[in-house]
Amino acid sequence: KVASVWVFPKCYNRWKFTIVGKFRGCLHSVKRQQRQREVAEGKKEQMRRELKKKELEAIQSGKRPFYLKKREQRQMELVQRYEELKQSGGLEAFIAKKRKKTASKQHRRVPDSKRPRPS
Repeated sequence: KVASVWVFPKCYNRWKFTIVGKFRGCLHSVKRQQRQREVAEGKKEQMRRELKKKELEAIQSGKRPFYLKKREQRQMELVQRYEELKQSGGLEAFIAKKRKKTASKQHRRVPDSKRPRPS
């Protein structure tokens, strides 16, 4: 775990690098991102185990095996995330961030379409 953190993160800038401030901040952000990834992977793994357990129970009861496609699994993950956000009260903030991000992407693309292209 620690060895992967010491690879220089994205926020490393060798021209504006001060050992005390920037590296500590970069290291902290990398560790936080790593923890978030581990939590997300844990949730995905737990959901996969539950689905597998249900399938085994269905097979033992005499039904034919039916495995979800990856797309359906991703949709279930999104629904689960939506429910968690709804319960925690962070749904409005999440939707606002998503809307702002989409608007900025669209805003960046608009000038390109209006600009005349050289022949």
